[in-house]
Amino acid sequence: MTTNRGLVATLRDGFGFIECEDRSCEVFFSFSACHSDINPHTLQLLDEVEFQLITKAGKTSASNVKLLPAGTISHEQIINSVYQDGIVLRPMKSLDKKGYYEGIIQSTNNPDQHYLYSISSLADPLVAFQGGDTVKFKMGLLAIQQRAVDVVSSRQYLNGIIESVKSKERYGFISYKDEGGVSRSVFFHMSNVEHGQEVAVGDQVKFQLSFSQRAQKYSASHVSHFQGNRNKPGWLVRRESSNLLPAVEFCITRQPHGPDSSGKGFNQ
Repeated sequence: MTTNRGLVATLRDGFGFIECEDRSCEVFFSFSACHSDINPHTLQLLDEVEFQLITKAGKTSASNVKLLPAGTISHEQIINSVYQDGIVLRPMKSLDKKGYYEGIIQSTNNPDQHYLYSISSLADPLVAFQGGDTVKFKMGLLAIQQRAVDVVSSRQYLNGIIESVKSKERYGFISYKDEGGVSRSVFFHMSNVEHGQEVAVGDQVKFQLSFSQRAQKYSASHVSHFQGNRNKPGWLVRRESSNLLPAVEFCITRQPHGPDSSGKGFNQ
C-alpha cells in the first residue's frame, strides 16, 4: 500500500484533516485511524505525518497515521522577504464549500497576479481568512510554483475590556462592541495573551478575532494591554461595555448625619 505524507491542517473532536504534501487537497482522518505509537489528542496543527489511503462506502480517508520528524516534508522557500499587500479572493475549503481546497490571494499592487495559499502558508495556522479579507504576504516557492507564504492579517485591532478570568482554567472573556455598536463577548485563552502579560477583570485590552478550526468559533488572539485602569469591579465592567450612561465613581468622605449630628438622618 502506497505511503503518503502531509501536514495536519484541521483538528476537531475525534477527527481531523491532513493537507497533502503537494498542498492541493486534504484528507479526512479519524483519531481511531492513528497508529498506536501516537496519542491523537496531542497532535498539533502543521505536525508532519505519513499515512495510507483507504476507501469505504465510496469515501476516501487516511489510515495508519504516523508522526514524522519535523523537517521531513519540504516547506515553501521564501524568494522575496518583503511583505506585499493582498486580498483574499477565495478562502480555503475550511470556509468555502465549493470543492476547492487551496485559497487564492490577489496582489493589491498587481491585480493580475494571483497566488495560491494553504494551511502551511499561514504565519498563524489558527487564523482563518474569509473572502475579501486584506492580508500581507511574502513570495514563496514550492517545487516550481510561486505561492503566498507567511500570510498575516491586516485586520485592525479591536478594543475591549476583560469581563471575566478563570485563572485555574487559564481562560476568560472580553467585552467589546462590533462595527455596528452591538455589545459582544468573546473567549480568549491565556496562551493568546502576548509576552506573558497578566490580565485581570477591568483591564482595557486590544485584540484580533481568530477563527478556531477545532471549535468552529471565533476567539480573541494577540491580546495585549491597551491602557491602564486595571482591576475595575465586575459591575463597572458590565456598565462600561453596555449602552448605559458612563459610570461615575464616588468617594465617601463621612457617614450621613442629620443637621444636628444626631445620626438620625435629615428631617423632611
